[in-house]
Amino acid sequence: MLHYYYRSKERLFEVVFTNDVGHMAPHIIQLLVSEQPLLEKIRAFVSAYLDIIIEHPYIPGFIINELNRNEGDLLKTIKSKAQGFDQMSTFFRQVEHEIAQGRIRPVDPRHLLITMVSACVFPFIARPVIQMALQLDEAGFQTFIEERKQHVTDFLISGLVNK
Repeated sequence: MLHYYYRSKERLFEVVFTNDVGHMAPHIIQLLVSEQPLLEKIRAFVSAYLDIIIEHPYIPGFIINELNRNEGDLLKTIKSKAQGFDQMSTFFRQVEHEIAQGRIRPVDPRHLLITMVSACVFPFIARPVIQMALQLDEAGFQTFIEERKQHVTDFLISGLVNK
C-alpha cells in the first residue's frame, strides 16, 4: 500500500516531513523574527517549541535519524519545504542590538539560538535515559517537560540580563 501511494521511501519521507516538520518550522521561525522584545520572544519561543514537541514527540528523533542516515537529502528537503530559515538574521540583529544597547550581556546570537533549541529538544532525544535517570513514568515526564518551560526560560534570561 505504501508503495502504491508514495512510490518511494524518499516521497514518503517528504510527505511526513512536510506535514509535520515543514509546518512546525515556519511557526517557530516567525516567533524568532517577530517584533516582540527579545526576552518576551525567548519566553514565547521556549513555550511554543516545547508545546509543538509535546504534540509531536517523535520529530526530534526523526530528524536526528534522518541526519545520520542521509544528511544531504534531509538538508535538501528542509531547504525546499521549511520556509523561513533565511530570515534568521533578523533574530541575530535583534540580539546584537540588545547587546549594543546594554540590555543584555555580550553573547554570540548563533550560540544563543542553538542553546535555546537544544535546551528544548534534548529531553525528547534522550527521553528513555532521562526517564530512567530521573525515575519518571510517562506522567512524570510530561510534568517535567511542563516545568522545563519555566526553567529553560529563567535560565536563558538570567544568563543574558545585565545585573
